[in-house]
Amino acid sequence: MDVYEENREHLEQPESGEDEVANQRALVPLQVNQTDFHGDLLVVALVEINGERQAVVPLRQFCEYLGVDWSAQRQRLVRDEVLAAEMLSIAVTNEQLPRKRGYYNRPVICLPLEVLPGWLFNISPTRVKPALQEKVQRYRRLCYRALWRAFQRGELFPVEEPTIVEASVPTVTGPHDLRVVALSEQIETLYAIVELMQEHKAALLAEGSAMAVVVKYGWEISKGTV
Repeated sequence: MDVYEENREHLEQPESGEDEVANQRALVPLQVNQTDFHGDLLVVALVEINGERQAVVPLRQFCEYLGVDWSAQRQRLVRDEVLAAEMLSIAVTNEQLPRKRGYYNRPVICLPLEVLPGWLFNISPTRVKPALQEKVQRYRRLCYRALWRAFQRGELFPVEEPTIVEASVPTVTGPHDLRVVALSEQIETLYAIVELMQEHKAALLAEGSAMAVVVKYGWEISKGTV
């Protein structure tokens, strides 16, 4: 069964509760945020699919703002093979939203941000109240562009800063460091010891030379050569 048939089969099941998908495989978003679009707060979520992060947009909120029937739009989504294949469900909670809405706290139908225009252009201005027709046109023309720019600029989701582990750098010591002073004193002491040992060595050598002369002189006396 391909993605379209799987989504279609799931969506055509009897609706429950607030007319959302009761999908146990709903994705848990990494982040959820709201952005203002001409006075309307639009929810956008960040999810990870197959190791790739992407922005997705819950669809029912648009029906609320544009005065169109969500159930009818949901069925149009099912009938569109391209959009139905892209449809996914995420678990958004009211606690994640600054402004709470009753139809959250359960899996909600979303589309990736990049295919949102395909769904918005299915909402015809002629099918809404005259007072909302201009608003529908604004959404069709500008909404995707505004959301995409906000996403690209990092305004929707804070960028996760990588953890930087600083390497341990040895402390640069100065001439007045107590360790340097102590080491200098030890070196001077060793120099003094070496100098003393050199003097002692010279004395021993001198003493050895004198003894050799005395021995030699005594031997010559004993032989009568002196």
